[in-house]
Amino acid sequence: MDLANTTSKLHTILDDLICKHKDNEYVYGRLINYVENLLPIALNNATEINKQREARRTILSANQDEFTSRFLQKNHYFYSPPTELFLHYDGFHFVIRNEDDIYHQVLSTISYEKCLQDWRHKVN
Repeated sequence: MDLANTTSKLHTILDDLICKHKDNEYVYGRLINYVENLLPIALNNATEINKQREARRTILSANQDEFTSRFLQKNHYFYSPPTELFLHYDGFHFVIRNEDDIYHQVLSTISYEKCLQDWRHKVN
């Protein structure tokens, strides 16, 4: 984002609103109230919400990495590119699995553990 261009655009918008409503005392007063009181509160709220989302995203991402590592340690899946098959090793045998079965197992594990419930469809 070009800060100088955006700042200029914001100044132009505000100048246009001031000129448009300068003769209407009620609307001009509302404009002043919005800019002085409501806009700073709304922007502070937006900043706080964004921080909370980022913190939550960071936590969920870390949980996703930990879940993926733990899942793959417990469930030995392999992919064979030449045959385009997924294989599951149970400690004794290799069993062919289709991708939907693996997704189902991942989603079931997430539902059971509840650690990534909100991100269950992003874990693939």
